[in-house]
Amino acid sequence: MNNWLHHKTLGLFVKTKGKLSRPMLAGMGHIFMLHRILPFEDREQYTFNKGLAITPSTLQQRIRYFKAQGYRFISMDQLMLELQSSASPRNKFICITLDDGYLDNFTYGLPVFEAEEVPFTLYVTNCFPNETALMWWFTLEEIIQNKDCVYFGNETLVSASPAQKTAVFELLRNKILRLPQRELHRLLPELTSVPIDDWQRPVQSLTASWDTLKKYAIHPLVTIGAHTVNHVSLAGLSDDEVRHEMIRSREEMAEKTGVEVKHFAYPYGGLMDVSYRTMQLAMESGFQSAVLNHPGNVFLAHETSRMALPRYPLGEETSTEELQYITNGIRHFSVNGWRKCIKYA
Repeated sequence: MNNWLHHKTLGLFVKTKGKLSRPMLAGMGHIFMLHRILPFEDREQYTFNKGLAITPSTLQQRIRYFKAQGYRFISMDQLMLELQSSASPRNKFICITLDDGYLDNFTYGLPVFEAEEVPFTLYVTNCFPNETALMWWFTLEEIIQNKDCVYFGNETLVSASPAQKTAVFELLRNKILRLPQRELHRLLPELTSVPIDDWQRPVQSLTASWDTLKKYAIHPLVTIGAHTVNHVSLAGLSDDEVRHEMIRSREEMAEKTGVEVKHFAYPYGGLMDVSYRTMQLAMESGFQSAVLNHPGNVFLAHETSRMALPRYPLGEETSTEELQYITNGIRHFSVNGWRKCIKYA
C-alpha cells in the first residue's frame, strides 16, 4: 500500500477508536507470547532481562480483562478445529503460549491458569531440559552488572554507570546474536575469558526438567509444543539441518513426555528467521501449526497458512491501550496493512 494512504488510513482508524477497523481486521482472535512468569521481587532482580517476565498478578489481570471483553481462552488444538470450520465463532478467542521451557511457567504460572481455567501451550526447546543450552543473556547481564569493564575479543568496554551498562549489554547482545549459534560453547569463553561453566550455570536452575515436563504434560490445561533442539534461528540452515531441528525436537519431546507433539514455534520467530521453505519443512515434519514472533490477528484464511500464525508479546508493561489496539485491528493494520496472512515468495 502507498505509504501516504497507509498513514492516512491508520490515522482514521485511531481517530475512530477502532470502530472502522474492528469489523474488517479484528479477526477471529489473537495468540499471545510469553516467556517467564515471576513474582515482582524476583522480576526486579533483573535489569536487562526484566522484559522477559510478567508477574502472576499482572497475568491474572490481563486474563480477566479479556474475559470481561467476552473472549474465550482456547488451546492450540481447539484453534485448529475452529480454523477448519467455515464460519467465524460468535465470541473471539485468545490463545496463551509460552516459549522455551522455564520452570517458573509451572511454579508461578500454572496456579494462575488453574484459577482462571485457562489452557496454554508451552513450546519447549530440548536444550533446556537437556541442560545443554547457553542462556547467555542471563550470564551477560550478571557479568556487566558486576564489572566496571567488560572484555570482548580485542575490545575493552567501560560499564561503570547504569547508562554504560545498558549500552554495553545491547552492544554485546547484538554481537552475540550475529555469532554462529552452534559455536557459542567455544566462542563465548574465547571472546570473554569467562569459563564455559559460568555460561552454562543458568540452565540448571531456571529450566523445567524432563521429569517436570512429563508430570505436567498430561495436565488438562497444558499443551506441549516443540521449539527445536538447540534454539537456533533456522534462517541459513540447510534443509537437512532444519529437518533435524524440527523432527528430532518433536520426537524426543514425545519420547520424554509421553504425549503427541503437534505444534511448533520458530526460534526467534521474526520474518528474517523464517522462509516459505521453512514453513514447508514444518508441515512436512508433521506439525499441525507453527507460530511466529510477528504481530497480527488470526483469520479464517489462516487455515491455509497454519505454518505462519502470528503472535503478540504479552508482558508486564503491555498497556490496556495496546491491548485495545490489538483487539480492534489497529495494531494488525499498522504492521501488515490489509494483508491478513503472512506471505512468502
